[in-house]
Amino acid sequence: MGRQLGEKNPAHRDWAVWAWCLVCAGWLVVIWTWGALHLAMSVDDTYYYFKTALHVSRGVGSSFDGLNPTDGYHPLWLAILALAFKPFTSDMVHLTRVAFTLQVGMVWLGGLLLARLRAAGGSKLLWPLALVLANPFSAKILLCGQETALQFLLSSAALAVWWSLREAPRGYRLIEWAGLAMICSLAALARLDTVFFCAALLAMPLILPSALERKAGAPARVQIAGLGFALFGCGLGSFLLYHLAVFHHLMPVSGAIKQHMDADEIASHAARIAAAAVAVAGIVAFWRAARRQSSPVLALLAPPVVGTLCVAIYNFGLRGEMSPSLIRIWYLEPFLLCGILVVGAVLASGWRARQVAIVLGGGTALWLGVTGLAWRYRLESRSYSVYQSAERCSRWANAHVAPGAVGAAWDAGFAGAFTDRPVINLDGLVNSWEYKEVYFDRGRVDDFIMRRQPVDFVIQYAWPGTIQQIADRFASGRVPAVSEPQTTVTGSHNARNLSGRWGVDLAPFFVAHVECMTVSMAYDPAVTKAPVFYFVLTRAPLTSRMTLAEFARAHASRTSCDGFAFDER
Repeated sequence: MGRQLGEKNPAHRDWAVWAWCLVCAGWLVVIWTWGALHLAMSVDDTYYYFKTALHVSRGVGSSFDGLNPTDGYHPLWLAILALAFKPFTSDMVHLTRVAFTLQVGMVWLGGLLLARLRAAGGSKLLWPLALVLANPFSAKILLCGQETALQFLLSSAALAVWWSLREAPRGYRLIEWAGLAMICSLAALARLDTVFFCAALLAMPLILPSALERKAGAPARVQIAGLGFALFGCGLGSFLLYHLAVFHHLMPVSGAIKQHMDADEIASHAARIAAAAVAVAGIVAFWRAARRQSSPVLALLAPPVVGTLCVAIYNFGLRGEMSPSLIRIWYLEPFLLCGILVVGAVLASGWRARQVAIVLGGGTALWLGVTGLAWRYRLESRSYSVYQSAERCSRWANAHVAPGAVGAAWDAGFAGAFTDRPVINLDGLVNSWEYKEVYFDRGRVDDFIMRRQPVDFVIQYAWPGTIQQIADRFASGRVPAVSEPQTTVTGSHNARNLSGRWGVDLAPFFVAHVECMTVSMAYDPAVTKAPVFYFVLTRAPLTSRMTLAEFARAHASRTSCDGFAFDER
């Protein structure tokens, strides 16, 4: 890209660059010294990646549990993880540190690439990016073990390369545009919804051409855009054809499952139409402003803005995915990239103005205060107690469950990460297509774990409401010796519930191990939920142990974990 983007190397005598490097170096220290990193900064889905990548690196194949094949992941990040894990032992805590180190490197490099975009503020945009990364919750958009750090790096690289070609004084060659198209293919393989950003980028010679592109004429612009889309399609299409040949589906099983939402999770038609209309209006208004003003800043912002609004149209308008329970923090990478570039552009255009300086200074002070509170909360064990209990149950199963035993869990990431015993994923995100189509979609999860692939133990948590419902179910009746078919643990026969968490009648299973915990949520940290129980349940009878139903009846009235003890003798 040369010096065209910044005229001088931004790494020299630039406090923003040094601040950015310092924040990233700080994260490396945190990663290798914080004992709870693997609990506090990851999510359950993180270990879907890590365990599957570990199996791939050991030659087991593309499988989370080592038994069922799966394609429930974005392929490029999993491939990188599999290569990175190969030299190391199977210690999942250490592998987590390795993966997060890779992510910090990707985010650091992505920031430096963005810092070369003078029209978006140059190195000034590293200030807001450093502030985002300093907060443990906003940092989790990029640093959570998921694919978003790679997505950020490749999106930043694609944007920087495209701008370098666009701003080249003598234009660019077709081979250089072909290279951009291949970077876009990799970005889409990092996370598939990056196709919207990539499509906007590759369409720029047509929809918002530079002066040189306009001078070359419409046929030349059509040729260059067509070449880009053709190579982008070939790169992405090659993977899709491979995927179709191996798994007999174009879409990953996780994506297919997430396509289905319950009626109470989908926004109303009016809300969806409004969201789509606002996003479309935003795209049209931005395009018209950029065409009218011929502003390099607006031209640079066009691909990330249009790509982000297209993501909004798809998720909010087409799918109706507006429920807060469905929005995961790692879905926000396109919005983060777009927001950082917009703030950088503001800093570049008027950051010395008194009003702008007051607003930015006040916002920065407020953000630093929030960041301090965020770290205080993040360091409290109750903020990650569910994951901590899941790890303990997983390690307990590894130490006490017989070799060769097979487990299962709906929230299987942590439950399966710290044991050598296979733990089948019952929410289907990293299970097989056979499981999804024959069992999960038909509400026959019980058939799968009782007959198709009988499990010996289940690791799962239960909120106080679930314990109370189990107790109510058996308040005046005897606990059956075997599970009732097509029945949830709370006694429901609703088809939707049969594929959800606790969608199998595990009431007759025996409590082999249990963790009692208090839990708080980041969106309401002042409120503590208790008691929440994390179980290891066994199918085989255990002498002098209670069944899950008996445990629920004994502890339904408990309001805290104080004095709780479980005898495992």
